[in-house]
Amino acid sequence: MIIMYTEYDAVTGVLANYARRLNQELGAAVSRLIAPPAADAREAEVELAKNPSPFFFFGHGVRAGLIAQNLVTIDFNKTPHLLSGRVVCATCCHSAAALKSAVGHGATVVGYDGFVAVFLIPPYSAMLEDCLLAGPRELARGGSAADAVRRTRGELRRAARKLIAGPIEDQVYAPFLEMNANLVKEL
Repeated sequence: MIIMYTEYDAVTGVLANYARRLNQELGAAVSRLIAPPAADAREAEVELAKNPSPFFFFGHGVRAGLIAQNLVTIDFNKTPHLLSGRVVCATCCHSAAALKSAVGHGATVVGYDGFVAVFLIPPYSAMLEDCLLAGPRELARGGSAADAVRRTRGELRRAARKLIAGPIEDQVYAPFLEMNANLVKEL
């Protein structure tokens, strides 16, 4: 499997930590890690063209594509063949829209349909890590995209219930977990 992450602002810094943890957990199952400073659009496209492994992305996304380390948008709606026949999981905003065209080329996609809330401070960032890694972990174990979505939603909702029962500082974060749960989709 291929893991790609970016790290150029506070949000991508948090997501980069999630990607590094997943990479560490998966060990030899990761055939290629595309990480800063080399996580640019060209490197990703070259690697995807030659390596048919599942692709996991952590960083920023817009409807037009995934944002590489060099801030270039990788527009898979123009190059859906790069994701043909593979499992793709993108932990970023708008990844469902950014990767929609790949489905027509046989890709199975797990993504987010809108803005993903990312918590920047502990303990909330650590709690979110376990939630947002639930889907990629499920896919890495050979689970289906539907199972990955179900696991991610379940972890997010479980964490939201825990926070809503806590002090007011915790309660503020609970709705964002519910929102994230509603955004994760299988395409």
